[in-house]
Amino acid sequence: MKLLPLAIVLGLTVCHSSQADPSKPNIIFILADDMGYGDCTAYNPASKVVTPNIDRLAKEGLLFTDAHSASATCTASRYGLLTGINPARRGVVNGICQLGPVLEEHEVTVAELLKEQGYFTAMVGKWHLGFEMKPSKPRPTFDFSKPLTGGPVDHGFDSFLGLRQAVSTAPYFYIRDRQPEAIPTEITVGTKTIAKAACKNPRTAYGPGDIAPGFVPEEAPARLCDEVVAILRDHAASGNDAKPFFLYYAMLQPHTPWLPEDRFGGKSGAGPYGDYLVQMDDEVGRVLEVLSDTGLEKNTLVIFSSDNGSHWSDDDIAQWDHRANGPLAKGKAHPEEGGHRVPFVARWPGQVPAGTTTDATINHTDFLATVAELLEVDLSQAAPEAVKDSRSFLPVLKDGSSDYQRPAMAVTAGSFRHEEWKLTFNRGSRSAGPAEREVSNASLYHLAEDLGETKDLSASMPERKRELFAAYREYFADRKLKPLAEQVAAKKGLKKPSPAPKAAATETKLAELRQKRTDLQKQLDSLLTNEQKLAQAAARKKALADGKGGVPLRNAMDAALNLTPELKKQFDKLRKEIGQLTGELRNQPAAPKESGNPKPSPVGKPSAGTARAVWIELCGSERKADSIHFKLPARDPDLPNVFLYGDSISIGYTPHVRTLLTGKANVYRLPGNGGQSSKFIPTMKRVLEAMRDQRLVDPWDFKWDVIHLNVGLHDLKYLAGRELEVKGGKPVHPMPDYEQNLRDIFDFLKQTEPDARIVFATTTPIPAEGAPGYVPGDSVRYNEVARKVSGDYPQVSVNDLYDLTRSHQDWYIQPSNVHFGATGREAQAAQVAKAILAATAK
Repeated sequence: MKLLPLAIVLGLTVCHSSQADPSKPNIIFILADDMGYGDCTAYNPASKVVTPNIDRLAKEGLLFTDAHSASATCTASRYGLLTGINPARRGVVNGICQLGPVLEEHEVTVAELLKEQGYFTAMVGKWHLGFEMKPSKPRPTFDFSKPLTGGPVDHGFDSFLGLRQAVSTAPYFYIRDRQPEAIPTEITVGTKTIAKAACKNPRTAYGPGDIAPGFVPEEAPARLCDEVVAILRDHAASGNDAKPFFLYYAMLQPHTPWLPEDRFGGKSGAGPYGDYLVQMDDEVGRVLEVLSDTGLEKNTLVIFSSDNGSHWSDDDIAQWDHRANGPLAKGKAHPEEGGHRVPFVARWPGQVPAGTTTDATINHTDFLATVAELLEVDLSQAAPEAVKDSRSFLPVLKDGSSDYQRPAMAVTAGSFRHEEWKLTFNRGSRSAGPAEREVSNASLYHLAEDLGETKDLSASMPERKRELFAAYREYFADRKLKPLAEQVAAKKGLKKPSPAPKAAATETKLAELRQKRTDLQKQLDSLLTNEQKLAQAAARKKALADGKGGVPLRNAMDAALNLTPELKKQFDKLRKEIGQLTGELRNQPAAPKESGNPKPSPVGKPSAGTARAVWIELCGSERKADSIHFKLPARDPDLPNVFLYGDSISIGYTPHVRTLLTGKANVYRLPGNGGQSSKFIPTMKRVLEAMRDQRLVDPWDFKWDVIHLNVGLHDLKYLAGRELEVKGGKPVHPMPDYEQNLRDIFDFLKQTEPDARIVFATTTPIPAEGAPGYVPGDSVRYNEVARKVSGDYPQVSVNDLYDLTRSHQDWYIQPSNVHFGATGREAQAAQVAKAILAATAK
């Protein structure tokens, strides 16, 4: 472990504070929410977010380059910070706090430990560890007739002002100690619908629901900071004999929704996310300023960190050229370093060496043991459950001890760290618990040489991998789930029986084949650079939006890799071997069951004659039937039934429409490109015949309330054989044929679906002159025909997507391509959803 002058890292001048009495320092722990390792300039000089106040802490204190949150998600991380217990060993995961208090009475928090030592303890900000709830369906709710118990003041804090969780979902209200400051008796429509309609990033908006009078989500961060400042000023005004204090300030930024105040708009180079971080840094500055003004800073240990890594995607990196997680792989909710290696800066004038940086490995769970050692408290007596996971790093804070070495630790349930070696499972998956994780699914990384986790050393260092896996299993040998965690595990089906003894030989064979395939897949991945992987992902996204699948999809992804002939040869060889192993796995006999254990049906395999079985048949494959675009909805009989039909552009906006209409309509959508107008009636006949077949176990006995259809773009294109070509080609359907096809469609629906409202979406423009296979102006002429025909049918209304998109060349993925990027798709979806809701109201 090395201690280096931070001036070398930042190129900044180092200054030292004077000595202060270290007997019982004040302690402030400032916790950012979803801030990445590369977000502040102290860690990443290339950051698009300038953070002078966090940088000031670093210049005046100690910066840790290998600090880790207790988990990669909010609830679990906060549990580990306050209790010193690794959340993975107790089964604490996000969502568990919706069931009730996560902290149990016997669990000792750092606030309780400090309170026992004479400290005044206060918390301000996001709790996210649950309160006692009133059982109700579909989920527990608050009982405002009683005090809100199970929160901070029931676990060692003398006072609390804050929120139950992020300002993203209702109900919205402040909690003061055990009571709401104001009960959420009003209703807000939220800003998500507005953001969608305005084509804004949905992460800048909050949802509808109950809200307390006077609660303004955009003002919440400033309100919390005002409370922190008031606590500090009141404490300073109470005189020199005041108790030492512990203040836990759990900030809201930069967790979604990103709601920066107007004065911070445009202050970063990373959009509203970065502007929200600038506001956060300003609020850190307000805390530092009041400490300086009151003289409290002389004997106050200030720690700044984040609860986990940033939720910042490859698309965000591409758009803003900002790497929120710096050089680390993945981000929030992932076992890779980007999920849990976080900023961690400590300042304590005269006690912590100023202007330095350390590579000592620490974990948020270590905060409890560090405080205990500082106050000379025996942790084994005060908090025995935390001893296994909480290790004091006080020697590093005090003098940068070069011999400090933290024991092995689990940094999430899916990864394990010992010195510079790290084991992760399932290639980043977070779905399986530790009991299901096997050595065959593990990857091995040497972080000292590969911080980005790009080189899996499993094949070259199998012994090291097995050693680390054995230590991992030993670490979790005493894993004991909380009662709430038992409920979550049972609901998710994570508690699975071990294979029957008679199945051992078969299971061994299957494990060997899976291991071989896993090793080959890792070899295949190692051939590609990160840039190639990003290009491949972008190509996949585009191909899916174009309605491609199977071989065309794979060809599009391969073309984006731009491999050299030699690499292409290796790539194809490995993929062929993977395919052969996959086939061999499929042909393996099922593991025998013990007598009395009937063989269960395959998961997701539909019974013959059910609606799902028919839907899979209509879709053409189970994969398509389960995709986000086309999945059979769980029908709510109280909601209207909507059928979407159209070309690849409509496929692009379908997922967003489904999201917008959640709880408002049952949305059905068949896969594939609806194509030209002549395809609609045959397709619709198949659907109607299938859904109303009385031989089904569960026939669909409803009528369509709304049918939203879009045909036209394929009618007006010119083909020469199969190629898009105007010269020498012919239109798929000349305008007279197109007009007749539309009349046939509307007549057919009038007969078969007389009560349905029909919404016809106009054809979107051709983005540029000379697009292959299209004649400029045809989209205008074809839409004129469609509007004329629609006007002859009272049940038909027009959704004018042409008018919506005609002035937005920036929405297209390419200047000469008819398909749209994310902004265009979301804008279209907002208008489609609005048109459908308007139709259901008629």
